[in-house]
Amino acid sequence: MPTYEMLNDQDEEFDSLASLQREIDQGSPRPLLPENGCLPLEDIHSLPDVFQPRRGVDTDGVADKLFVEDLSNTLETRLRVGLDPISVFWTGKRWVLVDGHHRLKAYRACRLWNDRPVPVRVIEGDLWAAIRESVEENSKSRLQLTRSEQSDFAWQFVCKADPSETVFMEVTGQRRRQYFKMKKRVRELLEAHPDLTRLDLAEKSWGLISISDPFADPEASMDPEIAEDKKAIDWAKIMRKKLGPKLTSRKFSQRQLSR
Repeated sequence: MPTYEMLNDQDEEFDSLASLQREIDQGSPRPLLPENGCLPLEDIHSLPDVFQPRRGVDTDGVADKLFVEDLSNTLETRLRVGLDPISVFWTGKRWVLVDGHHRLKAYRACRLWNDRPVPVRVIEGDLWAAIRESVEENSKSRLQLTRSEQSDFAWQFVCKADPSETVFMEVTGQRRRQYFKMKKRVRELLEAHPDLTRLDLAEKSWGLISISDPFADPEASMDPEIAEDKKAIDWAKIMRKKLGPKLTSRKFSQRQLSR
């Protein structure tokens, strides 16, 4: 399990793991929730860089704006009871959102709920327990992801939560072999780049980071599709050199590479 000393604290922004851990270490004990188990909207803060494992989200951690709109419309008719409780974690200074980014934005978009407290569920444990919770909750929809997205999801889980082998397999649906492969890659990259954090590694896709070191090779940081095209071109050049001039035709090369 990662420790505070293992994290790089050069970034003073609160969306870094190190500064967030420092906030927890230096903060005050968790306050009691009101009896109704709700919190005012203004008391809940979003840190999607830490607690949102999905890619392609906005600054609020939202990936589907139409879903937010649907939830907001639902809230217009549910003045007594809101949506399912959102998950929150006490950092020693504030409540941060762990799971429920779309629900939180829907509450804020619904004028009838702007001044109402919303139902929450408190996550117990340390920072890593909260991160693990965010990944596990999002894993419930992993069947909707492509194979590439599932691999990226698993890679983020390893980087952010450092799970055990059993937890990794249960949450991500990936095999044991993939777990050890990803763990090894984390170790290799952190040893090669001491200034990096696990959060830095999680920002890269598994498809890219499994075959290259994007932190050392600028060319390796290119978009995976562009990298794949470059690889095909390089192979065509090798084939043309080995098999002769008939491969100089671009159409012929593409036909052979597609087989």
